Amino acid sequence: MSALPPTSLVCFPTEGRGLVAGDYWRGGDHALLLVGEGSSPWAAQIGELVAGGLTVLEPSLSALPAKAPEEALERLARIIAGGVAYLRTDGAKAVSILGVGAGAAAAAEAVLAGLIGNVETLILLAPPKLSGPIGCISGRVIFVVADEDEATEHAVRQHTMAPDTTQLTVFTGDYAAAELFDSPHAGRLLKLIRDALPPIRG
Repeated sequence: MSALPPTSLVCFPTEGRGLVAGDYWRGGDHALLLVGEGSSPWAAQIGELVAGGLTVLEPSLSALPAKAPEEALERLARIIAGGVAYLRTDGAKAVSILGVGAGAAAAAEAVLAGLIGNVETLILLAPPKLSGPIGCISGRVIFVVADEDEATEHAVRQHTMAPDTTQLTVFTGDYAAAELFDSPHAGRLLKLIRDALPPIRG
């Protein structure tokens, strides 16, 4: 499956960090912010997400510091806050976030820190350990992990602490978060994402 070219390149401000560029695919009123770890593992799936009624924004993460994880996480959370604000200003009726690895952790931290308010759905692929209980987030939270990945134990613990507001999907195999998009589970993962993020009607 070939990647769908973005509709446009957009820029949005981030608190104390200047402008950030991002690829933008205009679709429906439900907007999805994609936050990875410097790569775009979902490139082949974006076309189907847009066809399913989603507007998609993927910020550029090229300026993140490579050797300062805590600084990178803080900056990433600010980028997420700026991206969510841009999507809301652009007219999105609902905003959700799909994060991979450090991107998943930063998305959860952005909500827990009160940087973006609540979002419709957080889909967190193999997030590292979070600073607070995910049960404090009022939106829907979906953990996705592979059973042999080191992030699985933490995701299971977070889900166990808040079973009514979180969902946990565990795929078999030893796949890092980004690798799931190019694994035998890619089709099931895409269906999970599309089912979790329905288009806004009316």
